[in-house]
Amino acid sequence: MKFSFTLILLLFSILNYSQNVSIPDAVFLEKLIAQGVDTNEDGVIQLNEALAVTHLNVNSIGSEVKIENMEGIQHFTNLVELRCANNLITSLDVTALTNLEFLHCNNNQITSLNITGLSQLTMLWARSNTLAEIDLSGLDNIWWIWVSNNNLNQIDLTGLNSLEAFEIANNLLSIIDFNPTPNLNYINVSGNSLTAIDFTPTLNLNYINVSSNFLSEIEVNHLTELESLDCHNNQIEEISISNLINLHSLYIGDNLIEEIDGSQNPDFIEIHCQSNPNLTYINMKNGAISSADPDMLYFGFSFYDTPELTFICMDAGEEYALSESGYNPNNVTISTTDCTMAISDVNLNSLTIYPNPVENDFHITKPEDVSHFVVLDISGKILFETSLYETAQKKIKNLKTGVYFLLLNDVSNNLNHFRFIKK
Repeated sequence: MKFSFTLILLLFSILNYSQNVSIPDAVFLEKLIAQGVDTNEDGVIQLNEALAVTHLNVNSIGSEVKIENMEGIQHFTNLVELRCANNLITSLDVTALTNLEFLHCNNNQITSLNITGLSQLTMLWARSNTLAEIDLSGLDNIWWIWVSNNNLNQIDLTGLNSLEAFEIANNLLSIIDFNPTPNLNYINVSGNSLTAIDFTPTLNLNYINVSSNFLSEIEVNHLTELESLDCHNNQIEEISISNLINLHSLYIGDNLIEEIDGSQNPDFIEIHCQSNPNLTYINMKNGAISSADPDMLYFGFSFYDTPELTFICMDAGEEYALSESGYNPNNVTISTTDCTMAISDVNLNSLTIYPNPVENDFHITKPEDVSHFVVLDISGKILFETSLYETAQKKIKNLKTGVYFLLLNDVSNNLNHFRFIKK
């Protein structure tokens, strides 16, 4: 009797192991057969055949007939890699695939994606679907998440301590919290509806793309590992990058920036600041030479559509790259000499000058407190000095378009430095 019972269990196991897996989607079945999964060539997939597969690629190419239903995939429990991109799949549940490390389901019509608890998953590519929500809980080893071009209006990254690369561009986010992701080094949240963003917990970032949002400010000066920052097409008025010693490229076009100072960034060779209507001053004299692509296909500078720009300071040798970029520097002073005086204005006695830029009239608050006026050009050459306020006003009014420095001695013999622009 004991022998018979054991035999029955053995027969049951054999029958169960060889049972057919239901694959209702004919295209999915056809692709499985084409992949060689049907090892006994009987036109169906048995459980033992499904369990033998560790890597499966059923991506659709071009005009191929596409998979609509992935029913049956739950029996492929030894899968390490699953690729099912470029199909017409609307729902995908892979929670049974506990060995899965890589899921590529880009370019489908997925509204429901269940991946919770897949602790071995390291890469998730689910770009260009119609996801309105996604649960990322239990993804203990995930390091790359790519869910751009969906309909996500919120995302919870709690517990994703291994996450290094996160792409969620072109969604509906109005807020995002990176607090539980200390290892992030790549972030792309472009094309959302963010009005604020906090990078305080993400000290290892190398790349940030927050372009095409609604940001009015951005604080990144603590991110000393940052190499590339793209924040174009926002409403940013001011940016500080002086501590970013590894920064080499800055994309900040289509904002409201007034000044950009990259003189403290030794690797800074690429700047795109086009379409900043308030931009007056750029300093990228840092000892790193940016040059034009010899094939004339790429340039490290984009300064067009900056009507208020009057001064550019750069390293000697970069003038060619600027000219070849197509920028016409009419009414702009370009200097390769020392620009350090222009980096910060020192105001020791609450004196201010206005307006700046100067077009016609020029004024100083409390002119009665000023005992001496000195005006210098961008190279540091003294153009004139006087003790009379009216004389200083007249001479400044007659200056040519450009950037100048004004030194004021007040009645207490304090020295005040100002940089001003003459239109």
